Amino acid sequence: MKAEDRIERLEQELAALQSEKALLEERYDFYRAIFDNAGVAISIVDPETLKLKEINREAHESLGYTYDECMKLGISDIVVADSLGKPIEVPQKITGKPIIYESRVRTKTGNIQDILVITKFLNFKEKIYFNNVVTDITQLKETERDLIKSKELSSSILENSPCPIMVINKEFALEYVNPALVKLTGYDAEELLGTTFPFPWIEGKFSEEAWRSATIKGVKNLEGAFKKKNRDPFWVMFSTSPVIKDGEFQYSLSAWVDITDQKKAQEEEKNTRIKYERAQRMEALGTLAGGIAHD
Repeated sequence: MKAEDRIERLEQELAALQSEKALLEERYDFYRAIFDNAGVAISIVDPETLKLKEINREAHESLGYTYDECMKLGISDIVVADSLGKPIEVPQKITGKPIIYESRVRTKTGNIQDILVITKFLNFKEKIYFNNVVTDITQLKETERDLIKSKELSSSILENSPCPIMVINKEFALEYVNPALVKLTGYDAEELLGTTFPFPWIEGKFSEEAWRSATIKGVKNLEGAFKKKNRDPFWVMFSTSPVIKDGEFQYSLSAWVDITDQKKAQEEEKNTRIKYERAQRMEALGTLAGGIAHD
């Protein structure tokens, strides 16, 4: 083969290689664009060194770093120490089942983010890497913490309320009773929870239909006479407040005010008045009888 022919052939092969290189670069740019614009933070981590092998734009921008800055960091530089947890073990055989867990990371400015991590194992050139898809759940966790605080506050208010309080669920069973109600009735919470009408303290003329209606519709400042576990009577003024969602009854909160002392005082006042009126009548009769005898 002549030298000119060999040169021409080499030029053709070089042109083909350059064309293939250009195609590969185009494909790389295309897949890199997909990687960077995935809409979620993605990082590839070497499990042996815990260093970043690759990271997309969403990941490093969410942390406040440039790409080059981020690639110099290790996992321990980003993840908050107390949320590192137990190291993920690299499996002998890769399966499609991901590992899902929550963690916390520190941004370049020092802010803490709550994250949800979905880790899959990536086999590249006979080496396994962690392929992490990360979602920022900071706002969700803050809302969750606020709800927990709100529930703790509500629970504290109910538990420490001087007024007896109970909650009736949609099955019309006792869902909750506070310590004040336990103390007033003499029944333990375990004896009451789950019970339905008629409740242990109810005696006499209360009808289930009227009680259910009051539970669903709500009532204010009604009086009721009940019996304690030791059969001593007590009186309460009670109000119920139902919670309705999408037109359906969910639960009802009933608050009592113990008016036993007031009722006893009224009864004593009534008895005293009756005795006084009786004494007045007896005195009048005595005066009348004395007048008749004198005549």
